[in-house]
Amino acid sequence: MICKGKIEKLDNIVVSDPYYDKDVWCRYEREKLNEKNWLATIELNEKEEEIDGFKYNYIDLCILLSKNESSFKVDRKEDLFYLNDFETKKTEIGMDTASIALGINENANMINDSQSNYKLQSYCSLRTGEDGTFGEVTEYNKNGKLKCLCIKGTFDSDVLTQNEVLDYIIKQFDIVDLEIDSVDLNEKNRIYKNGSSVELKKFSINNNVGGTTIIRNSNYESELDGIKLTIVDTDGKEKNTIIKSTDTLVNSPIIVQVKSNLYDYETGFHYKGEIINDDLIKELKELKIINTEKPIISFSEFDVEKVIDDDLDKESMEL
Repeated sequence: MICKGKIEKLDNIVVSDPYYDKDVWCRYEREKLNEKNWLATIELNEKEEEIDGFKYNYIDLCILLSKNESSFKVDRKEDLFYLNDFETKKTEIGMDTASIALGINENANMINDSQSNYKLQSYCSLRTGEDGTFGEVTEYNKNGKLKCLCIKGTFDSDVLTQNEVLDYIIKQFDIVDLEIDSVDLNEKNRIYKNGSSVELKKFSINNNVGGTTIIRNSNYESELDGIKLTIVDTDGKEKNTIIKSTDTLVNSPIIVQVKSNLYDYETGFHYKGEIINDDLIKELKELKIINTEKPIISFSEFDVEKVIDDDLDKESMEL
């Protein structure tokens, strides 16, 4: 998965075990950058490695921060970075608490303030699953001025998901205008690119009275949300009342094509899609829910049952 966004202001940055203080050699910090409008590229991949006969699944993270994207490119196959006329400086990032903290500006200050505060350490860091080496940070400088920064590290897949790592990075690096550039739709995380066709369990659509109607495939009727109310009469006896869900059930598969996406830190990815299943369109018309041939609907990443196909060129991996 590759996501791109912008960092409007970059003053200082920290990558460190939250327990470490400033004089520990295996941490990274840079201050007084006074930069604006940097580009951020986040790449996350699920990988597997065999160590002493045991298979180890982990999340590989790479963050590229740069002033000018045209000055570099990434070869994912060889995992190399090509930059011309840059001075490089590498810092190995170590850990003693099986956790790592990354952040810029106020978030970087919070990491520094957390060294003697365990609760604050938990808030501003992620668990990695093991001590030792998290990864490395590489600076690309020109005439003593930072032009590009590459942060690499790994997380145990049993501890975190790609979405959790992505959420954390977006928050800690103040990333805005996030876009999905490339994603492997066979991964466990459900983040889909425009043009992909997916089958849904349910979706929402604007109705004729100015509200929203939830449409659910009848195969998932057992997932209907009902509310159980317990009422106590004046004689002290309890009565249970079930308020049934107002979801509308349909028999046709819900097949849609992704048209746009929106990321929200609290609730994840949300999508707009176009229904492309003619049988479903006919059924919705009979239910008097729609009166158009190409209805646009809304759904979340958690509403997707499976991917039908996608329009990604998986061989095109150059940023």
